Amino acid sequence: MRPILTPMAIVALSAVTALFNPTFGQKVDNPELGYSFRIPDGWCEIPKPVVQRFQQALIKPGVKPDFIVCAAYEPATHANYFDLPYILVQQSPYAEGVERMTISEDDLIIATAEISGSAAGAVQSARKDMTPEASKLLNNMQYQGAKYSTQPPAISFGAIISTPDGQLHCGAKLLIGRHRRVALDFYASVNDPKDYSSAQQEAIDSFQLEPNEQIAFGSGAKSLFDNVIPAAITGAILAVVGSLFGRSRRRRTPNGNDAPPTLGST
Repeated sequence: MRPILTPMAIVALSAVTALFNPTFGQKVDNPELGYSFRIPDGWCEIPKPVVQRFQQALIKPGVKPDFIVCAAYEPATHANYFDLPYILVQQSPYAEGVERMTISEDDLIIATAEISGSAAGAVQSARKDMTPEASKLLNNMQYQGAKYSTQPPAISFGAIISTPDGQLHCGAKLLIGRHRRVALDFYASVNDPKDYSSAQQEAIDSFQLEPNEQIAFGSGAKSLFDNVIPAAITGAILAVVGSLFGRSRRRRTPNGNDAPPTLGST
């Protein structure tokens, strides 16, 4: 006889399933930059001043980053900002006055081929622009499963990032738009007992450009992908640079205001 699940058992099973496979009811829209995607229920945006301070801690003074972190999201239950898992959205605007209308499949093929194997060279190059403290937090990075899509034009890839605190998995998608490139990076610890692979895939699959930012296939766009790799590395460092802030990363001060991070505090 087949076992029969009682109503209570069904409720319990549903709760467990939801814990490991978050639902995606929240849509994030950014009309200004022309992108949208969905985050798991129970996630929230990290305050922009906190995100800005984290990026400032990565880059040497006077260096203009290739990609700018414009938003970050994480479970609302996190005790500290940028605890894993979390999502970063980064953008790289084209030069002033430049507008991309078309792209060739050959460009996508070439760029995808470059995102494979070891990223040692790219990591070394990125260190030149990073603060010494941030540079120490990245050991190496290995790309996994890069692929491109044509509708919309995009590149998706995974990466394993080694840090002094362990390994992280990054799932990323780069959208090529009319006025900018926009990247979504989903980070989770390799050793986390929860499986975030489905949540990661849901976020990546839902990441898209608004119609007014989409481009079509046609002739190539030279130098379109020069900064693809720095985008992933910048986000990867953000995942671990939080350890520089120590207890200053706490969410709230006793009076309820965000605590300003102090680099190197313990």
